[in-house]
Amino acid sequence: MNKNKKQKLKAAKQLQIWFMGRPKAMKEGLISVAGFNKAKKALENAKIAKPFKPIILPKMFKADGGDRPCSCSQCAPAWIKIRREEPNGYFKMREWLERKGFKKLGSGAYGIVLGKDNSDKVIKLIRDPRRDGWVEYVQWAKQNKYLGTFAPRVDSYKFVKDGNAGFGMAVMERLDKTFHSVPREHDAHFVQEAMLHTLKGNELAAKFLALHKPGAEEFILSFREKFGDYGDFHSGNWMTRKDGSVVLIDPLSRPGQTNYKERIKSN
Repeated sequence: MNKNKKQKLKAAKQLQIWFMGRPKAMKEGLISVAGFNKAKKALENAKIAKPFKPIILPKMFKADGGDRPCSCSQCAPAWIKIRREEPNGYFKMREWLERKGFKKLGSGAYGIVLGKDNSDKVIKLIRDPRRDGWVEYVQWAKQNKYLGTFAPRVDSYKFVKDGNAGFGMAVMERLDKTFHSVPREHDAHFVQEAMLHTLKGNELAAKFLALHKPGAEEFILSFREKFGDYGDFHSGNWMTRKDGSVVLIDPLSRPGQTNYKERIKSN
């Protein structure tokens, strides 16, 4: 890649962060006003973007929301990162599933969840399992018998090789709502907050869980022992089942430390 093209890509990445969430990007130190102005000018000079209009990115990074996750400081850079080795199999599989009637239900920095109407299962496609900690989380949950309780039930996971890279594909239970859609007065919010306080060492929250949500204290303390007290705990990574039970679906924002190619099957 020549120097001019590298400069254009760098400017495009900076500008895309700006469009995804200008206040958040500035707060997190992802980009400055001066950086934005410099990027915008470079793009205009290169005639690949108009002032204050979404830039044109490859199909895999649609500016109209395609695989767009939240605009937090962890998701945004991952979403806009353009990698030449990006596997085409992931997008071909997604297109094939959509032709078969699967609909997008949700997405994140490294993947998408698709399902059919009236089905109790969904398919999760992971664009790059090497950089996503979800597989390690599921492996840990399976080993400790948390799948189907406080972690989602995963019927199977397989790594699909695609040239020099590959993508992950999992069949898992269909959950009801993310916490964005759960009313604040719902009991699930109290359970979630108690779990997070327990994670940080609050003994009163731990006693609350022991009394009112058996197994939740053990789960979150076991999580802390394995992964520490930090995770990606925004509302989009917490969901409920139709019975109101709380599920932590994807709490690791770092690359996994285990073998992402390992096959997972339900017991």
